[in-house]
This record gives sequence, C-alpha cells and structure tokens, in this order.
Amino acid sequence: MRALIDQGSQRASISEEAAQILRLPRKKLITDLVGLGNTTVGRSKSTIQIEIKPRFQSDAVHVIDAMVWSTLSSAQPDKNLDVSVDGWRNYCLADPLFYKSDRIVLLIGADLYHEIIQNGVVKIGSLSGQETSLVLIICGSVCGHGSENIVMAVTKELERFWEMEEVNEDDDSKEDKCEQLFTTSTQINEDNRLVVRLPFKEDIELGDSRKVALARFLNLEKKMQI
Repeated sequence: MRALIDQGSQRASISEEAAQILRLPRKKLITDLVGLGNTTVGRSKSTIQIEIKPRFQSDAVHVIDAMVWSTLSSAQPDKNLDVSVDGWRNYCLADPLFYKSDRIVLLIGADLYHEIIQNGVVKIGSLSGQETSLVLIICGSVCGHGSENIVMAVTKELERFWEMEEVNEDDDSKEDKCEQLFTTSTQINEDNRLVVRLPFKEDIELGDSRKVALARFLNLEKKMQI
C-alpha cells in the first residue's frame, strides 16, 4: 500500500478500500474534513488502529488511529516521472518505485510525522532523500511539461470529491424517508411477486436532491470499477 506523508494534515487517514482489505475492527467517530475557507468538505464516520512499519524486517513500528474516508487522492504522481534513479540505487528507499504512478491509500499526517522524521538528508539533482524510521523517503520537485488537460483533470477530480463527500444530515434523513416508504409500501403477494404501491407526492418539500443523487451514483460507480 502506498502512503503519502503530509505534515499539513493533522491526522492520519486511510481509504475505505484499504480499510476493507485490512479487516480491522472499527471505532465509530464522526470527524469533519475542513478545507480552504473553513469549509467542511467531507465526513469520516469511523477510525481503525493500524501499525505502520518499513517494508522489510525492522523493529520500527508505529501504532496510530487512522480516519477512514471513501477516497483519499488520485494516483501520485499523476503519471510516471521521467527521472534518473541510478543515483538512488545504493540507498534503501521506503518506496523504490517512487517515480511510478500509483494510488494513495494511506496519508500520514502531523500526528506521526514528528515521530518518523530523523536527522540526515541526501540530495541528488532536484530530489532529496529524508532519513526516517521508515528509511529514506523522496521529496522535491520535478520539471515537466504542463498542459491544460492535466489541470482540467485535477479540477474534475476535485469536483467529484466535493460531490461525493458533501452530504449533510438533512440529506441522510431524506434517504431514510425513501427507505421507510419502500418498506411500508412493498409486499409479496400470493404468487410470490413483489407488489409496490406507486408513490404519490405528499405535502413534503424534498429540496434540491440532484446533488445528493449524483454523489451517490458516482460513489456506486467507483465501487463497481474497483
């Protein structure tokens, strides 16, 4: 599983997909994700306790509670980097394939950053290797040829993230009403067939449900692709 270290994030996070693979017990904890402008853009409903250690045999083990999110990030980097790795072959890297695009399923935040960072920096070209308890991690900038297509793709992913994550309590209550309506208006007849009563609009304002419906559709579509 590929992890991204982000000291700007207050707590560790893990994707729903990775949490299901690990099958660890969950603890219910409602946590809001606050973005720019102090705007709530998502909500985590549970945490799991995980152990983080190097990919090889080591005594370094970090135990931490990670918030579970439906999605974390698109692949990082967004495409394979055209960089020379010859200079790094003599070093033990936390991620030897750091230059290859792959999904991020774990985010290590400030709650663990101060524990893993150690003294020692190796600089080769525009990249730097930072010594940590998880061995050497790579950071730095790589020059590339930007394009409007990449910018549009990132913007679209951000829009999809907001649509999937921005679901408040009122939206959940409307979903409960739909579920209750189905339960009370559906029955099995003598031929063992489902009989559903046609729902007629009552004096209830459902509000603007298009955004919620689209968010749930995108979430279902993503799960089907996985």
